[in-house]
Amino acid sequence: MRLRDNGGYDLLQKAWAKGMNARILGWGNHGGAQFHFYLGFKPKLSKKTGLDLKGIPIRGTAIYQPFLVKMGARSINMGMTDLYTALGRGVVKGFVWPEGGIAKFGWQKFIKYRVDVPFFRSSTTVMINLDKYNALSKEGKEQIDAAGVFYELNSGRILRVKADADNKKVFASGVKHLKLSPQYAKALVKTIYGSSWDNMKRFKFKVDKKQLRAKLFDDK
Repeated sequence: MRLRDNGGYDLLQKAWAKGMNARILGWGNHGGAQFHFYLGFKPKLSKKTGLDLKGIPIRGTAIYQPFLVKMGARSINMGMTDLYTALGRGVVKGFVWPEGGIAKFGWQKFIKYRVDVPFFRSSTTVMINLDKYNALSKEGKEQIDAAGVFYELNSGRILRVKADADNKKVFASGVKHLKLSPQYAKALVKTIYGSSWDNMKRFKFKVDKKQLRAKLFDDK
């Protein structure tokens, strides 16, 4: 709702319209569920990057690769459907994933630690084709927009319950919390967000990137 109030949502709507001919109906937050590192070993720490993963194979994606590379890991891109087998065979020694869904896929069998420094946020965006939306009556637009707001306000609570239930199973299996001191935690978060924004420099944005970032993040 803060993003809707400060104009950030309008910027996203412009980008979605230009890039995908789509309108965002709702940007649901998964109950504050955030991403963590899940590792089959106790990692070394780094004052510069938070974690020192030099030479260690970690399951990666386009989203994770920038910060995994900064930490020295061997980022191995693969779909989540291949992760169970890859963990079991030692092809990768860990992964990054949002809360929820770990126990569902049985990945906790190969994990010893969850690094308790959360980052990013898990969310699901609901969209509609812009031409179809514009063809709706005024009443139709109001109804579907209201449904999007309802989704935003209520989906988080439901999904938070599911994430908590999954977390309970993960830690009951023997996975341990790995807490970092403020110094290392700050370095880790800085590496993750900094490398992600650096990676975005090579992309052309549909809207003013600096303005959008100011709406999305409080960098103070």
